[in-house]
Amino acid sequence: MFYYFARINSLNIVTEVQRVEDYNSTDYLGNFSEVVATEFCAKIFGHLPGDRWIRTAKDGSIRRQFAGKNHTYDAENDRFLPPKPHGAWVFNETTYEYEAPHAAPELTDEQRADSYYYQWEDNEYLLDNSNGWVLKQVEGN
Repeated sequence: MFYYFARINSLNIVTEVQRVEDYNSTDYLGNFSEVVATEFCAKIFGHLPGDRWIRTAKDGSIRRQFAGKNHTYDAENDRFLPPKPHGAWVFNETTYEYEAPHAAPELTDEQRADSYYYQWEDNEYLLDNSNGWVLKQVEGN
C-alpha cells in the first residue's frame, strides 16, 4: 500500500506530488502516521524554507480533491483547489469547479456546422464585463 503527499510552497501552491510506500509512513507500532510520512518526504525529496508536505488521495477522500501540480492548498478549509483557468472566473462550491461570470452564448446551427465555438478571453471581459466570450472557428475550416 502507498500514500500520496503534496509539496506545498509558502504561497500554498502545490509544486509536486510524491508517492510514499506504507513502510515509510508508519510509526513504531505499525500504524499509519502522517507525521512520519511528511518527515520522510522532507528528508528524501527535500525541504525548502516555507515548504510543507500534506497528504492527498487519488479518490478525493482526503482534502476534497487529489492534489496536482499548481493546485492551491486552502488551509482555512483544509482542501485542494484546482488551478484557476481565467482571472475573472469564480469558484463554485457546489460543483467544485471554476465558472465564467456568465454563460457562453448559444451557437446557431449554422455556426455549429461551420465549426465555430466560443472561447473565454479575460481581456474582452475587462473591456466589457457583459462580454468575455469570443466566437472562434476551428482552424482548417
